[in-house]
Amino acid sequence: MSLHPMFVFLATWAASFLGTLPFGPINLSVVDTTIRQSFRAGLWFSVAAAIVEIGQSFIALQFNHNITGYLDGHPWAKLVAAMVFLGIGLAFLLRKDKEEDQKQQWPQKSNFVRGLFISLLNAQAIPFWIFVLAYLEASQSIRFSTHQSMQIVTAFFLGVSTGKLAALLLFGLLGQLISQRSQMIQHWMNKAIGGILIGIGLFQGLQAAIG
Repeated sequence: MSLHPMFVFLATWAASFLGTLPFGPINLSVVDTTIRQSFRAGLWFSVAAAIVEIGQSFIALQFNHNITGYLDGHPWAKLVAAMVFLGIGLAFLLRKDKEEDQKQQWPQKSNFVRGLFISLLNAQAIPFWIFVLAYLEASQSIRFSTHQSMQIVTAFFLGVSTGKLAALLLFGLLGQLISQRSQMIQHWMNKAIGGILIGIGLFQGLQAAIG
């Protein structure tokens, strides 16, 4: 089946958008950033995450199943990610609430860098894109690769990044809505995000231990 750039864009956009919707460290951090600072701060965080997603999908596109085999054969990689998620989760749990006038003092650059950092730790994105590529190949009899035309490759990365960004902006709007409704939710948001991150870290550590 010959590939059309619009089909590639729509398929990868939908996959990226839907893959971002389940609660995880990135979209929860967007909600937290929006609540504590502003929608603009959450936007910078989201843009960084979308850029990282391009790199992770490129790795999946380039190396495909070799990456999954490497991660399965090296439990220490999962263990390192587990420790980092545990550390970030504890930081959320122990963080004290900020006053409204303090929230605006955070530089936008720090939100962008934080978005890059947390997104780079999201190692699940690479296996996710390997699965998406394998599914499309099996169901539609098509095969993506970096050796295809520039239009196809560009459409692929545009779909990946804009789908991710669109989903994260929805979480940013959710955070803005929460912030407008009640400042008391900030305290419990820290606890919820911290608990989920620690849970992810424990799960990663368990995988590394039994792997």
